[in-house]
Amino acid sequence: MPDSTFADDSLSRLRLHMAEHRLDACITTYPVHVAYLSGVFPPKDRLVAVLVTPESATLISPHPPADLPQTMSAMTYEDYSIDYVVNPAANFAGAFDRAVLTLAATVRRVGLEPAYLALEQWEAIQRSLNVEHIEDINPVLRQMRMVKTAAELPLIEHAEEITDRMYAAIAGNIVAGASEVDVFLTTLAVVKADPSKPAELDGDYVSGPRTEAIGGPPTTRRLQVGDLLIADLFPRLATHCADCCRTYSVGKPPQALIDRHALLEEALATGEKAIQPGLPTRELYTIVRSVFEREGMAQYFPHHAGHGVGILPSEEPRIIPGSDEILAAGMVITLEPGLYLPGQGGMRLEDNFLVTENGCRCLTHYPRRLTVL
Repeated sequence: MPDSTFADDSLSRLRLHMAEHRLDACITTYPVHVAYLSGVFPPKDRLVAVLVTPESATLISPHPPADLPQTMSAMTYEDYSIDYVVNPAANFAGAFDRAVLTLAATVRRVGLEPAYLALEQWEAIQRSLNVEHIEDINPVLRQMRMVKTAAELPLIEHAEEITDRMYAAIAGNIVAGASEVDVFLTTLAVVKADPSKPAELDGDYVSGPRTEAIGGPPTTRRLQVGDLLIADLFPRLATHCADCCRTYSVGKPPQALIDRHALLEEALATGEKAIQPGLPTRELYTIVRSVFEREGMAQYFPHHAGHGVGILPSEEPRIIPGSDEILAAGMVITLEPGLYLPGQGGMRLEDNFLVTENGCRCLTHYPRRLTVL
């Protein structure tokens, strides 16, 4: 079952910000931040919201989760009936209106995420509250999510364990003649076997010439001897994700591919040694890229050198040359060097790391080698 313990920490963090900025309430309808504050990742096709005050927190959703934090109440709305046609959007709007109305007597200064607020919800806020001040809390919540709480780390590490198992399953079951869809189904079976619910799997499954395009969904293309296979996997178990990548060779690879993969391993290890609190992420990008520049290969490394991992498989901080973000203890980041040569195929290697007070700890345990299928 999902572990919502981390949500209490998230609510405490937000309330500290509310006290510092004299906010009477914060309201979000952004599903990612609903999950961050409630400990429950909402279904993609349902409307949800969280309302937080210094003394209370309310989740608005179709069904009351059994594992909500004890400090959070639930307000439900009807989204389905066998007896009549239901309008879920209208019912959610009614529940939202009722929830906001309960704040009318006390709320003057409110934190919102305007980019994710529907017109109906904004009108309900205007109608029910005498708002004197609005703060966009999206940047604040995104900043909070970068540094993980102690309760979040086991959730991420569990997703990492599942990822390790998926790579072992590929190595143990996939051979020439299998399709990219077969690779996906092999990894999906590992996720479905885990008791964590809900569970979700996304990723890049590309082989042969398709590896030159960096990523993409699985197709019916069948693996041939001599192909490379990129499996960039980002499972979500309950609320938190991992994001790792391995490249496989279908059949024994030539020395040139072995050497190229060794360059990826060196770039990743070089970046790993450099990770520490206070390091600008743009400098970490440069450190990873410098390995390719030394070999005259930097032109074949077209993407970021990594990013944050948490409730989303790809979030802040961004390890790119244009970032002003700084590494801090408690962040979970990826490093993912890749090389994509026209006519020769692409390969990528990615591990996840917890930034510690003195450096980092690798959370990924599957070997970094170029595995032969």
